[in-house]
Amino acid sequence: MIRHSLSLALLSVSALHADVIALPKFPGEAFASPATAGNVDTDAFAEWVDGSIRKIEPASGKQDQGPLAVLCTPTSNPGYATLYFGDTKKPGLRHLRIGFKEVLPIGSILVKDGGAVSVLKPAAAYPGDPADDSQWLPAQRYDNGAPVTAGPEKGNLSLWILPPGTSSRAVRFTHHAKATDTDYRGSLSGVVLSSTRFMNEAWNANAAASIRNQHAGRLTNGDHDSWNAWENQEKGKAPADAAVISTEHPEWVTLSWRKPVSLDGLAAIWAGISDAEVQSFHGPDDHHPKDAPDADWKTIATYSNIRHNYPAQFWPNLLPFPKEVKTRAIRLRVITAGANLSHANNNGGRRAWLGELMA
Repeated sequence: MIRHSLSLALLSVSALHADVIALPKFPGEAFASPATAGNVDTDAFAEWVDGSIRKIEPASGKQDQGPLAVLCTPTSNPGYATLYFGDTKKPGLRHLRIGFKEVLPIGSILVKDGGAVSVLKPAAAYPGDPADDSQWLPAQRYDNGAPVTAGPEKGNLSLWILPPGTSSRAVRFTHHAKATDTDYRGSLSGVVLSSTRFMNEAWNANAAASIRNQHAGRLTNGDHDSWNAWENQEKGKAPADAAVISTEHPEWVTLSWRKPVSLDGLAAIWAGISDAEVQSFHGPDDHHPKDAPDADWKTIATYSNIRHNYPAQFWPNLLPFPKEVKTRAIRLRVITAGANLSHANNNGGRRAWLGELMA
């Protein structure tokens, strides 16, 4: 994933030694999120629909974290429920606004759901009128290599980029409900802000896998995929002769490009993985990465503490490289299945899965 320096994020990742990196407890720390529990402004948390704005109040009788229910911070992660906004019987625009007590540097915004994303312009009065587009700076995402500002028609994972040097006190999420939709509500399941600008190079990569290769395309389809994500075997149905995933019995997925690309990290989302090696391809031009021997691969780093945090809605694992690499293929070599090996989801350490792999 990665377009600009990850120096800020690298500061938040602890290296056990030169080639083993332990991910921090929360994704917000790895992404160096400027949003914290202390600077979130609950008074600015509001929705706009049908011409009026309404502050989102805590639900009566329920534990409600307000904006922190969907925000990744360095010390917390979103909860287990999707936040819905603009729940009316009329189609059209609806907005969700999250404000902050101070100006934050924002380079990228990675979200699950949410629709289109924009941030409050510096000259606009805080907390901003969600209905006034002139007050908001649209973020861009890349759709087949072209920058766009509209929310995705398909898929629910989006990486949004803002111009260099962008700072803001509020983020707006916009859903445009069509008359033909069965549900007019907007939704937001998780968001992580980063002061670093990222660009996902996986959009034009060819994905492959050691097994169930017919489903490898799900790794780059821009969707969380839930229990339809790529997996090496079905949940609760491990073959009798299946080995526990290990260094000696790994599973792997690859991303390959027609021409070499420069990368300095990956983001693994909805990862039924605990430990993995990331390797770059160094084979000759006539070797295809999917069928290349191990000698064609060079390990960049080994990562531990990768998590899915089920039943959390959103848990992006940032895997920063010690330095930038230029290669035409990357391999994520899974050497330990996800935590809680006694759970049926893991098939006793024999099952791995992955919803999305950004590069």
